[in-house]
Amino acid sequence: MLRFYSFSIFLLFFSFAGRTQTVVPSANIPWSVPNRPGKLVINGYFDFIYAAGFHDPNRPAGVDFGRRQYTSSPLFSDKFTLPYAYLGATYEVNKLTFRLAFHTGDIVESLYAQEIESMRLVREASLNYQFSDRFSVEAGIFPSLYGFEIFLSKENLHATRAYIADFAPDYEAGIRFKYQISKSWSARLMVLNGWQEIKDSNGKKALGIVVQKDNQRNSFFNWGVYFGDVREIGESFYRNRMYHNIFWKYSKKKWTFVPMLDAAYQRQLETTDKEIYMIAPAFSIRYRFHTSWSLASRWDMVNDPMNMIPELNGKLVTPSLINSGNNPNGWQSNSVTLTLERALNENFGVRVESRYALNKDKLFLDGPSKLVDYDGYVLLSMAANF
Repeated sequence: MLRFYSFSIFLLFFSFAGRTQTVVPSANIPWSVPNRPGKLVINGYFDFIYAAGFHDPNRPAGVDFGRRQYTSSPLFSDKFTLPYAYLGATYEVNKLTFRLAFHTGDIVESLYAQEIESMRLVREASLNYQFSDRFSVEAGIFPSLYGFEIFLSKENLHATRAYIADFAPDYEAGIRFKYQISKSWSARLMVLNGWQEIKDSNGKKALGIVVQKDNQRNSFFNWGVYFGDVREIGESFYRNRMYHNIFWKYSKKKWTFVPMLDAAYQRQLETTDKEIYMIAPAFSIRYRFHTSWSLASRWDMVNDPMNMIPELNGKLVTPSLINSGNNPNGWQSNSVTLTLERALNENFGVRVESRYALNKDKLFLDGPSKLVDYDGYVLLSMAANF
């Protein structure tokens, strides 16, 4: 039924022309101004892949064949899959901007599983009011500002994301206040439902701060901080988390460099006052050796020795296999990625990518009941936007 609704929504959106349109608001809408036209923009994204990776060839057919752990793309190996697709509309009138977008794919299945069913297909549902040239307010559901590697792989340097990217918030619900400090610098203050939550699961609001510097040419810097209680439903004790995400994208002629850092500190009270931490640096580099060809490489590391991250320590995927006996070191991994990209035009690109990771403990699933300490695959990705 969910797939039927998803398909129906996409058909509804495609009934609009995929271009910018001018629309005159109806005079009986209270906030409309007669003879002042609005602007409607339709846009979309599509990502299709085939991944071949390590798996148990004797895995029973009844097991979700090819399903991989600890990643949203590729969520499966040895299958043609759709990691992510969305269709959205932006309507601007006066100082108001409305944004509505729906999505589907493996990423949605993986990262939105804990949201209520009616919200899983919603990528964005927000409105933004521009009070002045410097100050605006946005409220609703929107993509997160934490992390360089986002759902839209075409905007990244690689077809896949670092492991930590599926832990960092990818979407948010709440209100964001933006102030344009100068031509290059801006800051946002955010009050959110929680850590990657549309539905507030514990009644504790979170606070976020994001500072950005964009020189509009070759440099973009982002520093995001999150403060919040991330306790789960049914837990009576607090889990106060402070999280930092920093990245810098710098381009020089044919080269692009992106250093990234995720770090979190969490203080929680169970039977004792406990302090845990996580740190995950990464670095990507790309060389464009032709107008349409480029080669990129990434190293990413995760050091989460005390199991702060449920998405990466196996508890959300194979709880029967993960225990203190075979997981004494939490998640401590190093991963390398190599990506060859062909940009056929500004809206369509093809990538061939390989990746290999090694973890200290055996946490990767290789069959229905077999754990190994390595993860690897190659994939072909085709991504387009309009």
